[in-house]
Amino acid sequence: MATAARTRTAEEIEAARTARAEKVEALKEQLAEAVERLATSEGWIAMLAVAARFRRYSINNQILLWAQAEECGVRLTRVAGFGTWKSLGYMIQRGSKGFGVFAPVRSRLRAEEIAEWQGTGRDPFDGEGRPKMVVRGFKVEYVFDRAQVELMPGREAPAEEREWISQEGNGPAGLWSALVTMTEGCGFTLELRPAQPEDGGAHGWTNYTTRVVWVNSECDEAERIRILAHETAGHIRCDHEHRQVSHSQGEIEADSVAYIVLASLGLDISSSSVDYVTGWAPKDPEQRAEAIKEAAWAIRATALAVLEEIEGIDG
Repeated sequence: MATAARTRTAEEIEAARTARAEKVEALKEQLAEAVERLATSEGWIAMLAVAARFRRYSINNQILLWAQAEECGVRLTRVAGFGTWKSLGYMIQRGSKGFGVFAPVRSRLRAEEIAEWQGTGRDPFDGEGRPKMVVRGFKVEYVFDRAQVELMPGREAPAEEREWISQEGNGPAGLWSALVTMTEGCGFTLELRPAQPEDGGAHGWTNYTTRVVWVNSECDEAERIRILAHETAGHIRCDHEHRQVSHSQGEIEADSVAYIVLASLGLDISSSSVDYVTGWAPKDPEQRAEAIKEAAWAIRATALAVLEEIEGIDG
C-alpha cells in the first residue's frame, strides 16, 4: 500500500536551499582554482581534450570535468547522470564517486513576469502556449564516467567512441573538402601550392587583404587539414580580422578551435597543439582568470558552430 509523501516543513526547505547553495559555492571555488591551472600549456591542452569529448557541456562544466579528472588521475571518456546511464541499461558501480557539474534550476514564468515580458515586447509563451521556462539558479548534479558503470544483464552496450587518427597520412574521409567548402563560404580563395621563400618557413597563412588562405601542398593530407582548420575554423571563424586580441591570443584560439573540431571528428593534432598559454595570459591572477575564461568561451562557441556546419556539409 502506497504511503502519501510527507510535506516538508519550512525549516527543512530552507535547510535544503542552504545545502544546495553551499554545494554551488564549493564548486565555484573549484572552478576558480581550475581556471588558474589553465595558465599552463599542459593544463590547457588537457582541458581541450575534455572539451573535444564533451562539447555539449558548458565551458564551466568542461573545466570542472577536466579538473576533477586530473585530481583523480583518470581520463574521462563518456559521462552521464544516474538516470541517463540507467536508461541506457547501465548501473553505477558500488562506491563510485560522481563528478560535480552545474545544472540549471528552471521554472515557468510567473504571472507578474509574464506581464513584464509583454510590457517589453517579449513573447512569454512557448510553442504550446504555456509560460516559458527560465533559469532561476544553479544546483550541483553528479555525472559518472563509462568506467564507473556496468551493463545490466540482458542489455546491449551503445556504440563506443571512435578512435583518433594520426595526422600523418590521410585524414578522416570528407574532412578536407568540408574545410575547403567552409573557406570558400567565408569569402576566401584557397591557394594550395608548395612553400616559397617569402612564406618565411610557414606551412599556411591567411591574407585578409587579398582574401586568400594558403596551405602548403607538400604536406600530407592530414597535416593540410590541420593547417586549414587552424586558418579557417580558427582565425577566420574566430573573427581575428576584426576582434581586438593579441597575436598570441589569436594563435591559441585558432589552435584550440582546430584541436576541438578535429579531435571531435577523429583527427588527433596534439603533437602540434598550443604550447604558449603563459605567453598571452595577463600576470595579474584575476585578469588572467578572466582572459582565460573569455578565450575559452570564444573557442567553445566557434568550435560548436564549425562542427555543426561541417557535419551539415559532410551530409
